[in-house]
Amino acid sequence: MVTRLLIAGLFCLSTSNLSAGLLYSIDVDSDELVTINTTTGEVSVIGSLGQNVIRSDLTLLGSDLFSLEFVNSSAINLHTINPLTGMIVNTVAVSLAGTTIVNAEGLARVGNQLKISYGVSNPTVSDTIGDLSLTGVISNTQQFNGIDFDSLGVGDGDVLYNADSFGLFGNTADDVIYRTLDTSTNILDTVYSEENSGVNGLGVDVVSLGGFLFSTGVRASDSKDVLRVVDIAGGAVHADIELSRDGSYQGLARVVSTVPEPSSLALLGMGVAGLGGYRWRRKRHQAA
Repeated sequence: MVTRLLIAGLFCLSTSNLSAGLLYSIDVDSDELVTINTTTGEVSVIGSLGQNVIRSDLTLLGSDLFSLEFVNSSAINLHTINPLTGMIVNTVAVSLAGTTIVNAEGLARVGNQLKISYGVSNPTVSDTIGDLSLTGVISNTQQFNGIDFDSLGVGDGDVLYNADSFGLFGNTADDVIYRTLDTSTNILDTVYSEENSGVNGLGVDVVSLGGFLFSTGVRASDSKDVLRVVDIAGGAVHADIELSRDGSYQGLARVVSTVPEPSSLALLGMGVAGLGGYRWRRKRHQAA
């Protein structure tokens, strides 16, 4: 019994938990994995990716961090990133049998399955969603005419979110639409939309955390990097949080923490205490 408690406590300590208020992102200017504090906008560097990354979307599957990089139609990469060091530890080529992919932008997880958004006809549009294996093979595809999935992100309950921004960079900010996608029915629903959003590049990434949607972008009025926060239930902008350092942030994923929960510590404590008591009784018996 003592041994079981000790093993259970150690197992729980090794189990990863979502860390509230922090998001992973990639700074493609410095090629670094960073975290962004969703309350303060503080950017903290985890480490170098170890290679140049051009365009990226991020998602978390278990304790592994994955990045989708579209270089061109002949070079689409699925990277596995060590979330503790920031280093890319594995790369596979993304492919679709018998088809040339001309654009690939979104990556997210639904359940235990990676999802990718891509296009095969228009190099500026990703209008198809498919399953993506860990070996880079796309399958089970569904096209959505007239929809551009600039990015994908997961939310609570494995809800799939999409951000689509359009318009020219410059003095006039992008228009943006945030949607949910029910992958079992392929029904899209608009969460929030805005013309001249005040922020450029919001379609590059999206993720949900604690009832809010988050996207990174550049504020049109002063060219500052910001984290756009949208209230999902209210369907309105909650805040634009200025980031603590300039960069080019692409891809957002919820951070996993290995900090043990109180129940884990309790199990471990019970196991250690029981083991100590067993040893004391054993010594007493031998002395007698």
